[in-house]
Amino acid sequence: DQIDNVTVTGAFTQLIINGSYQIESTQSNQRLLSRANEQHSSIMSSPYPYNDQVWVFNHKGDNVYTIRNLGTNRFLEVPYARCGNGENVATWTGSEGNHQKWKVIRNGSNSFSLKPMHCISSALDRAAGAIDANVHIWGFNSENNNQKWKI
Repeated sequence: DQIDNVTVTGAFTQLIINGSYQIESTQSNQRLLSRANEQHSSIMSSPYPYNDQVWVFNHKGDNVYTIRNLGTNRFLEVPYARCGNGENVATWTGSEGNHQKWKVIRNGSNSFSLKPMHCISSALDRAAGAIDANVHIWGFNSENNNQKWKI
């Protein structure tokens, strides 16, 4: 019997290994949070040891993920699949739509950007980079520090 060597080209790499993470600003120690108190909108908050600041990444292929909040069991989404600067980011009970899936890209040596699959020209963004900011989507710009995240 002969065994042929197989060469794999164009290897695929998964940027984030499936698991639970905090999503933190690169400009402060604030973390992404979602809870019922804010009608499930996503906001920035100081770090606390609560599951509403923990996000479960599940790879779907080609660095596209569903991102589920561990505290609420709801998925990060852009409500109603809206696509435009300043559209709110919240969570929902399901993850079937492209507005509930996120393309993760490397944006700097230790940071990432998250782009909603229904609106790939935008990225998850901290409104005006403020402390306790609302989180929305905004046209992607690799130089925009409000779109860079530590995971």
